[in-house]
Amino acid sequence: MATVKFLYRSTKDIGPITLRLTFTHTAESKTIMIEEKTRITITRGDWIKLATPKRIKDAKLKNIKMKLDEQLNQLERLVLTKYNDGEIINKKWLTDILDSFFDPEIKKEMPSTVVGYFPIYLEAMKNQITKTTHTRYGTAYTFLQKYAEDT
Repeated sequence: MATVKFLYRSTKDIGPITLRLTFTHTAESKTIMIEEKTRITITRGDWIKLATPKRIKDAKLKNIKMKLDEQLNQLERLVLTKYNDGEIINKKWLTDILDSFFDPEIKKEMPSTVVGYFPIYLEAMKNQITKTTHTRYGTAYTFLQKYAEDT
C-alpha cells in the first residue's frame, strides 16, 4: 500500500510543494519514503491556511485552494497509478513521473524535407548560437525556401 502526502518544506516565503511517497517494500518489510519537489509553488502563509481542514470563507483563498486541490489530486492519482504498474520505485522514477506531469511530451511528426525541418532546427539551436548566427541561418532558410519554390 502506498500513500502520497504533500508538504511545504521550504525555508523561503514562496516555495515548491514537496511530494512524499511512502510505501512498504514487500521483500524486506521495511517502509520506504521518497520525496521530490513539485513545480507547484505557494506562499508559506497560504499553505498554512489551506492545509488546515477549517472552512475557508475568503473567496480568493477558496479559489486558490480549489485549483491547488485539483492539481494535487491529479498528481496523486498519477503517482499511485504508476506505482501499481510494478516498476522499480526510486527517486529517479518519481522525478520522471513529475517531469512527465508538468512537461507532457507532444509527439510531432518530423518533416521529411530539409525545408520543412529547418524551422525546427532553428528553434532548437536558438539558445546555443549567437544572435548573428541565428540571423544568418534564417537568411539561408529564406534562400533555400525560394530555391525550392522556383525549382
